[in-house]
Amino acid sequence: MDIRRDSQVQLTPLVIHRQKKNIIIEDVRMKEYYEMSPAAADAIEAIQAARQLGEIEEELKQRYPDEEIDIIQFVSDLIELGMVIQLDGRMLQPEPEHTEIQHHQRKEIPIFHKLGCFLFRTPFILIYPVALIYSVWMVLTRPQYGPEFHSMHLVDTMTLNVLIWAGLSLFLLALHEFSHFLAARAFRVPARYDFGHRYFFLVLETQLTEIWKLEPRKRIIPYLAGMMNDSVMFALSITLRILFPEMNDVLYGILELATFYLTIMLVFQTCVFMKTDLYYVIESLSGHLNLQERAVQWMKGLFLRRDREKEPAFVKFFAFIYTAGIGLVAWFFVNRGYPQFLHFIDHATDHLSYPITHFFFWDGLLFIAVNSLSLALLFYSWYRQLMEYLRSRSSEAAG
Repeated sequence: MDIRRDSQVQLTPLVIHRQKKNIIIEDVRMKEYYEMSPAAADAIEAIQAARQLGEIEEELKQRYPDEEIDIIQFVSDLIELGMVIQLDGRMLQPEPEHTEIQHHQRKEIPIFHKLGCFLFRTPFILIYPVALIYSVWMVLTRPQYGPEFHSMHLVDTMTLNVLIWAGLSLFLLALHEFSHFLAARAFRVPARYDFGHRYFFLVLETQLTEIWKLEPRKRIIPYLAGMMNDSVMFALSITLRILFPEMNDVLYGILELATFYLTIMLVFQTCVFMKTDLYYVIESLSGHLNLQERAVQWMKGLFLRRDREKEPAFVKFFAFIYTAGIGLVAWFFVNRGYPQFLHFIDHATDHLSYPITHFFFWDGLLFIAVNSLSLALLFYSWYRQLMEYLRSRSSEAAG
């Protein structure tokens, strides 16, 4: 690509979000976000003003004498990122239409914005910390209403237990993720659902890509909205059992199971090394974007004894949290998760020895089928992540 100091460059629509600790560049057309230096942001503003590249470079060298300024390389990098429409009159990207850029704004459903504002931008928000404090207090003072492992076994059949567990967990997860969605819509941030994994845990997740438009303190509510909902549901599961102790045994058992599962959900969020909701809260409040990626790179440099970028103490501290978390996950898999899974599968295969007309045969078969579906989704999520990684490495090599 022939880029000269007098080249004329036209960029795609870019918006610069200058925040207290970071500068985020928004590619309006692709809905992608990049953290850049002040010099890079100033260069983009100057290019948008149709100034000559040579003039921009000289000005930036005076403004940032301690930085290495190479405007030609910078424009080349912008081209690689697909941010340049024209270079010296030659089209590199199709020019976006105004309707295409504004398309996402037409998708907004007003009721979601209004409901999100009521739940997360009014005094109603005080109910969430109250619910959490109430739940913790009840568990500590009346432990019989707290989480218990035996609540997973509601009935005698394995398959029905798994189906009840799966149905209840999907319901509670849907409420958790819908809370993220509503909180995002309250701030007019688009959101979409997806599924993924955290190591060998399947997760449903809400993608909040455009949340980087918001100031760091405004991101906190959308990130914490799921836990806020979990706190209310936790309090509700305890309160209903206290108010209606004589209810149907199955319904009572489901409420016990809900309490157990919500405890797992809330504890899981504290595992910040798995990029949970609390991880993004910490990332936003600390101002260290890409915190985990930077921590991993720093640890690699430490163990491989190679040059590594200087990182603040907080990133180094998180690197050790991440390493300890990996050890914890490995310990749980070896000593708890894998043996328990093999135990259940062995139990299910024993049921396959019964005649095909026997209930236990179908119980074991359905149990294996349900777990096979879960494993298939997990393997697909792993495969999708691997393909994304290989594509990114391929792009880097081509660049």
